[in-house]
Amino acid sequence: MSNFGKRTPFGNSDLGFTAEEFGTDPHLGAFEKVFGKKADGTSKRTEGEYSFGAEEIAVDKEAAVENKNVDDKLLHSRWRCFSRDWIADTKGDSLDISWLKDKDSVDAADLPEPDVLARKAKEELEAAMSELDELLAALEGAN
Repeated sequence: MSNFGKRTPFGNSDLGFTAEEFGTDPHLGAFEKVFGKKADGTSKRTEGEYSFGAEEIAVDKEAAVENKNVDDKLLHSRWRCFSRDWIADTKGDSLDISWLKDKDSVDAADLPEPDVLARKAKEELEAAMSELDELLAALEGAN
């Protein structure tokens, strides 16, 4: 999905499909197609829309509870419906629902503690600084 901001306003990106294909706005058209025509949300919803290259993501079916008992085609859908009961029972009322995860992505829950990461980053930066000091000394000695 495109990033939007002051220099790239909403509605200025070429996503490879037209408004006629997916609705009035090329960025929200895929969602509008799944959500339905009724603004109050009472339209029958459809699942299985694969915009923004979602069908090309190598999804790990076992990595997310959201993918349990989901067919392989829906596994790659950008938009899905989840019942209120499922959200309460499975996610403990959290709306942190994410199913379209690349197999190669890093799960933040598996990362070391921040102090361990910071210490490792510091060590790597110190090593880089040491190498730069050596390079500068070599360059100065060559002059």
